[in-house]
Amino acid sequence: MSLAVIGVAFGLGQKAGVQPIEIMLVSTGVGSLVFAGKQFQRRQPAPIPLRVWWWGIAAGLSQYLTMRGIGLALQLGPLSPVWCATSMGFIPVSFYSAIRYKERLTILKLGALAAGVGCVVVSALTNSHGGATLASLASTLGYGAVLVAALMLNSLNSIAIKTLGMTAGPAQPVQTSRDNNLFLPIMYTTCFLAALADLLWHHNPNLAVSAMVGFGAMAAFGSIIGMALLAMCASAPAGVVFTLNGITGIVTATLVSVLCLGERAGLGWYGTIGLGIVSILCGALSSDSN
Repeated sequence: MSLAVIGVAFGLGQKAGVQPIEIMLVSTGVGSLVFAGKQFQRRQPAPIPLRVWWWGIAAGLSQYLTMRGIGLALQLGPLSPVWCATSMGFIPVSFYSAIRYKERLTILKLGALAAGVGCVVVSALTNSHGGATLASLASTLGYGAVLVAALMLNSLNSIAIKTLGMTAGPAQPVQTSRDNNLFLPIMYTTCFLAALADLLWHHNPNLAVSAMVGFGAMAAFGSIIGMALLAMCASAPAGVVFTLNGITGIVTATLVSVLCLGERAGLGWYGTIGLGIVSILCGALSSDSN
């Protein structure tokens, strides 16, 4: 639920005229300071392996591009389907983990994935205004393409956390928190620098600094807690951890969109919530979710 706070901050920021990239600048700046400060507290900071640098930089740039996609998508539609798409990174990481780490996809896990896919499809094909379908096939396809791009870009972050949270042991992969502890400050700093360069290039003289800082701090709170908790759970089955994380975020953001942001609860909204609940239940009841 912590990561859903980011989506709520984007939705509230949009109503106040603050762009996602502006919120991201503050949230990633705070995140880089928090996670880098944690490393500098050590008397002998651990050396950073090359693979951690590569994953950190790649994930940071993918997060920046995701925010760019979110900004475009919010110009085409409401928050709910946008946040649904960005929260669907559990699909690529689940299959990635099944292939690379031989994690078993049980019937309940597949049910969670199927319900999750249905959740985002229903949400993407309906807008917030009474649940009506988007006006034309062209706009639907264009909007859907933006959502799919955001989904794939955002999934790289989850794949990086999963990969760095596993090392090949004699019997099975086991968790190592060291690499993820080193990965997080690199990811946040890369994303911060990309957002800073973007804002300097597209200078906005009417930038609402106070609102940007407020919503950025809100997003930072959810992002730091959510990423730290995901890193702690990295060695658990991806079909459970990332599915529950993504769908819980979808349901939370969708509820807040209706209760706080004025989006109407049409048929698509109820479909999103219902399928999200089914996905959460399937993931929670899967055999190895304990």
